[in-house]
Amino acid sequence: MPTVVSFIRLDLLMESISAVISLVVAFYALKAYRLSSEKSFLLLYFGFSILSTSMFTRVLGTIYLFVLAGATSASLRGLLAIVNIVYGLMRVLSYILFTAAYIRQVRSSGEASYAVALPFILSPSLEFLGVVFLLYVVIQLAINFMSTRNFNSFLVLLGFLLLFMSHIAFMVSILSLTWYLVGHLLQLSGFTSLLIMLVRVSRVK
Repeated sequence: MPTVVSFIRLDLLMESISAVISLVVAFYALKAYRLSSEKSFLLLYFGFSILSTSMFTRVLGTIYLFVLAGATSASLRGLLAIVNIVYGLMRVLSYILFTAAYIRQVRSSGEASYAVALPFILSPSLEFLGVVFLLYVVIQLAINFMSTRNFNSFLVLLGFLLLFMSHIAFMVSILSLTWYLVGHLLQLSGFTSLLIMLVRVSRVK
């Protein structure tokens, strides 16, 4: 049992760190929008804001239901499942906004140097949707990077690729909990790459 509790604590800690980084990325996306008036950055701002909210919701909901309330009854476990479903749906909404930002960037400038997107969903079906969205954007960004060789494009591609890999790790975590932790590390690395890109864009603007 201590092992399970320790695992949950580590999960919530890493999720909280990701939520904070997502919030910072949202801040820089809004800053970039105010400096450039590019609506793709506004879409990124809303996407990251929703993503951060979903993460904090899951963390706080899990702490209350599992840690404080104990989640021993069937009703509490059901509420925890609902929290995770809402969490997953909000993440899918974030992916839709990120994909819309990418498409808008392509239509407006012919490239997607500053498009960004994000990480994991617990429901297998929602997880698969996340993988599909990320795979599409990763392929398009890889093509874009091959033609532009821009460092910001590389950071975005790296961020998307790490987040795509995190989804894969979360999907195979049913085989081993080690993959679940690997997914968290990949997710944090992807967020960091995207944050670095937005900071660079804000300074250039």
